[in-house]
Amino acid sequence: SERFVGVDKCYEAHCEGARTFMPIQLGICAARRTSPTHWKLTPASIYVFPRGHERIFQVSTAALEFLNDNGFDFNEWVAQGVGWIRPKVESEKRLAIQLRIDEVKHLQKTMSATQSQDA
Repeated sequence: SERFVGVDKCYEAHCEGARTFMPIQLGICAARRTSPTHWKLTPASIYVFPRGHERIFQVSTAALEFLNDNGFDFNEWVAQGVGWIRPKVESEKRLAIQLRIDEVKHLQKTMSATQSQDA
């Protein structure tokens, strides 16, 4: 396998990884130009942890060793990781909430109409 396979293949490999594996960390980097030829980069990592639903988490021992050797804090990941859900699950949850809101509004209208008739 060649080391430099190109941007397209690298991007596709990352996309496949995102579909296959649960993300545990999000990396971001703020950049500020300090001169015409220099930038100040400020990277940060944000732990992300799926909340509100059961997930199976599988990981290789080599990955655990790598994460541990590079300072990954598993306790902080679980306790303080930013919650997330996949877009499909979010859509389903939003629809269920909207249906419940619509049901409550309908009940409120029905109650108001009943109370007006009784008065």
